[in-house]
Amino acid sequence: MQSVFYRIFWLRSRPELLCARAHPLLIIRCLQGSIGGALRDEAMAAEEETTAAELQRLLDVQKAALRERGPPGVRERERRLDVMVQLLLANEDDLVAAVTADFGVRPREVTRFADVLMALEAFKAARAGVRSWCRPERRRVDFPFNVVGATNYVEYQPKGVVGVVAPWNYPIMLLLTPVASAFAAGDAVLLKPSELAPRTAALIARLINGAYDENIARVVLGGPRTSAALAALPLDHLVFTGSTRVGKLVAAACARNLTPTTLELGGKCPVVVGTRADVTACAKRVVHGKILNSGQTCLAPDYVFVEESVRDAFVEAFERTIADMFPHGVLGSGDYASIISAAHGDRLRALVTEAKSAGCRVVECRGGAADDANEDAARRVAPTLILDAGDALRVSSEEIFGPLLVVRTYARLADALSYIAARPKPLALYYLGPDRAEERRVLDAVASGGVTVNDTVMHCGQEDLPFGGVGASGHGRTRGRDGFRELSNVRGVHRQIGHAGLSQLVLDGLYPPYDRLGNIVDLYLWLKMRALRTARCSVM
Repeated sequence: MQSVFYRIFWLRSRPELLCARAHPLLIIRCLQGSIGGALRDEAMAAEEETTAAELQRLLDVQKAALRERGPPGVRERERRLDVMVQLLLANEDDLVAAVTADFGVRPREVTRFADVLMALEAFKAARAGVRSWCRPERRRVDFPFNVVGATNYVEYQPKGVVGVVAPWNYPIMLLLTPVASAFAAGDAVLLKPSELAPRTAALIARLINGAYDENIARVVLGGPRTSAALAALPLDHLVFTGSTRVGKLVAAACARNLTPTTLELGGKCPVVVGTRADVTACAKRVVHGKILNSGQTCLAPDYVFVEESVRDAFVEAFERTIADMFPHGVLGSGDYASIISAAHGDRLRALVTEAKSAGCRVVECRGGAADDANEDAARRVAPTLILDAGDALRVSSEEIFGPLLVVRTYARLADALSYIAARPKPLALYYLGPDRAEERRVLDAVASGGVTVNDTVMHCGQEDLPFGGVGASGHGRTRGRDGFRELSNVRGVHRQIGHAGLSQLVLDGLYPPYDRLGNIVDLYLWLKMRALRTARCSVM
């Protein structure tokens, strides 16, 4: 319904199209031409490479503004958040069209939900919470300072200038959700969208650069050289989303300036189907997590563990679910996203070929009988199950980032958990089953950035949950209060009551010379050690 209203408003600005003689096809063509022409222009603009000198200039401008003006107040932070909400609402259709043009085929609903809506939710949550998040927090005061009126509190300062380097798979959400945290924290931002989604990148650049002063927010365009140049700047924080390999390079570049980082690096996310689980219901949940954006999701399941006795039932349920979701075939469906590039499609097909050559059972799920793929075949890959995959295969060792799923079996749940725990820590862990004790066992055995129980991927959409990785899948957290704290300088403040009376007497008693009359250091140490020994005895 929203899209209809946006087009009506656009038509109102084109009175020549509203005359009685205007043919409906003319209106449609003008609408298409307006959007299509704009997208072509945006794609050309995205090819520009931002120079290192320009990046340095923008950083200097933003840091100078923060020095001269000081931290922005709560009202100013709320205003910045409100502006972004209005930008997203007013330009939803154009953003969706840009993402679709970059992908070739991508369900409009996926872009609206996983990109636009999730970005909106981040800004709405930050807008609702920023006032309370910014309040100083009182903390406990230790003896003897507590008896002389001292106070402790934590306050949240802006870190300064936050850089964001985002990937192509969710080019709106992954670029903008850190901005919500940064604006709430009072930071300025330098944003680098992915060059692999050039139309989306250029459109976002035009919108944000037109809505904010450059001392608050700037979107820069370019490829890997621009990303490298941004990471090399003395930023106050950098948020990077991408592969573990590139994440290591980003971390090394940031280390030269001691720039703190938030790295969301993906990895191989496992699914554990419990011993008492409904295999059919589980298959549906796994299918949805795997086919969302054609598996081009950092949280997508890479492999699933099922009991040996139900493996075939799981495979059949998986195939049946695909057929139900795509009754007219997968590869020709508008509900199934394209692979971002022909090169990435070739990589996925190479993984399948290698698995077949190694003797693995491969099940390609094409959905219904009709399968007329009239789209670019190089960018369409059907959901594919790979069984009996050895650990030496690339599909077992590399992050898949596509609609391929490795199916593994266990005779004992402990064997599956040992296998998962022995590998790099994943961004997400999924447990499917009704047994709460078994669920607890799985969650305790495997460390992960986040967890969804009885579904896949969905914890990412909960704005009040922290989101991020651990170990090889990254570090740091975004979203909500946790994202605000990540991009704030969390500063502890200790305040003494003054320099007279009992306060002065106690403090003077802590200073040298320690052997003089009135020095209380020995008394202080004796009381502290006695308290610690008493506490130790109570827990032994």
